[in-house]
Amino acid sequence: MKPPKAPARLPAAEIAARVIHNFVVKHRQPRYLGLVARHYSGGSHGFGELDHFIRNLDLRYCHQIPSGLQHTDSIFQQLQALTSANDCFIMHARAELDGQWMNLRQALELVVGSGDGAFLVLDNGEIMYHESETPKERYIGGRRPRTT
Repeated sequence: MKPPKAPARLPAAEIAARVIHNFVVKHRQPRYLGLVARHYSGGSHGFGELDHFIRNLDLRYCHQIPSGLQHTDSIFQQLQALTSANDCFIMHARAELDGQWMNLRQALELVVGSGDGAFLVLDNGEIMYHESETPKERYIGGRRPRTT
């Protein structure tokens, strides 16, 4: 089965809010929704809350990538199995990457193993890759709306 076609891009604050709704534990969502609303609507960049974010991930919708598959090519293939999107939105701890759209492979090459916290967001927040500051803490999440 082919992955669904990538949707049109949403504004940065809305994409970030979708990531929070889809992949963050419920009791932490209000705090992070407030942060992303101020952060992206205010034009600031460098989302510094991402370095130690793992404890906030809702592991019902995210899975840790096995250590033998935590390299760029494998992560790219795993993400491509979930979506046909070629570009991703970057939520990053560093200002020079945060808030940008970039080719997925290029973004993975910059982020994987960098030691900085980041989300690479695909399909407006339905699919994500999370890179932690902690080595070997890499996650993929997927959450599609229910169709009737």
